[in-house]
Amino acid sequence: SVNIIQFNGYYGCPYCYTRGIYQNNRLLYPCQEPIVCRSPEEFRRDANLAEELKSTVNGIKGRCFLDEIIQIPLDVPIDAMHQVFLGCAKSITTALVGSLTKRDLQVAEDRLSFIQCPRSFNGKPKSLAELTFWKARDFKQFLFHFGIFCFDGLVREDFSLSFSQLSISIRLLSMKTLEESHIKKAEELGQKFQEDFVTLYGSDSQSFNFHSLRHLADQVRRKGPLWKNSAFAFESANHFLLNSVGGTLKSLSHVIDIFLLRL
Repeated sequence: SVNIIQFNGYYGCPYCYTRGIYQNNRLLYPCQEPIVCRSPEEFRRDANLAEELKSTVNGIKGRCFLDEIIQIPLDVPIDAMHQVFLGCAKSITTALVGSLTKRDLQVAEDRLSFIQCPRSFNGKPKSLAELTFWKARDFKQFLFHFGIFCFDGLVREDFSLSFSQLSISIRLLSMKTLEESHIKKAEELGQKFQEDFVTLYGSDSQSFNFHSLRHLADQVRRKGPLWKNSAFAFESANHFLLNSVGGTLKSLSHVIDIFLLRL
């Protein structure tokens, strides 16, 4: 933890000074221009002041042991798995699927069933009827590969365009090799997506996850593609750990034994 209040606080963004607003029993982060970003020096200054005052300063509660090792907030990346795929992509996909008529939903299901995926996809696209049980990888694949085709002609053109803007923007920021032109284009598409977002989905949809999209391009410039800083690898490791436990006793011993056998 970098010792800052969470996303449901008024200054919950560790990357900028955007102040959330409380509206309809939710804390929202409206799209504002310009965004004033926090520098490591300002973050450390506010942390020291919070220690002296024993009170939160611009959302920062106090010093963090990591500030002697890394530059906060520059070295604290956004996790695309949770904030993009389980956050923004899930919200938009759920909203668009929920807007479909029964007939259009069947058309979308039929389109997904016709898709033949390469082996690297680990199976066919999940059914929209199972949307509640989708995992981060399912939302990622739908955002990157299936969604634009699936929604074409079934949702309003402005909603389809908005989904495409988010899809292409995140896809560009996830490329294995990146050039500044890619990041710049992704940044432009992301900004256009956010400009139209309130009009399409309403002001109550301006959650912290959507606010964090504003910082993705700068993060990629510093830290490389989004996949380098996501939790997908750790989720895979958790799956291995769960499968290594064969009972309720001596779980750690089971994990160690399985790990040693695979060496």
